[in-house]
This record gives sequence, C-alpha cells and structure tokens, in this order.
Amino acid sequence: MAKRKPRRTAKAISRRPVRSAEAVQTKSAEPLDLAAEYHYVISDLSQIAVIAAVLIAGLVGLSFILK
Repeated sequence: MAKRKPRRTAKAISRRPVRSAEAVQTKSAEPLDLAAEYHYVISDLSQIAVIAAVLIAGLVGLSFILK
C-alpha cells in the first residue's frame, strides 16, 4: 500500500488577489433582426418534423405488420 501524502492546508495554498472584472464595452443598443440571424432554424425544424413524421409512420406501419 502506498503512503498517503499529507493534505495541503489552507495556509499552504497561495492566495492571489482577485482582480476586479473589467467593464466590457458593448455596442449601442441596436434592435436585432432575429429573422436574419436565425434564418436557418425554420428550415432545420421543418426537416426534423418531416423525419419525425416518417419515423412515426414507419413504426405504426411495422406495428400492423408485426402484429
């Protein structure tokens, strides 16, 4: 069995001073055009819906065949 190493105590751990967070400069509050930002989401969701419908129809069909 290997010997245990002694745990470091709180005094042994060096504590560095925490720097305050620098303020992040942001652009002026411009309204976002979400339709332009996420134009691909609608097409992805429609593809997922088609795939889900095909899979569910396949499962229903298999349930009648295997019954």
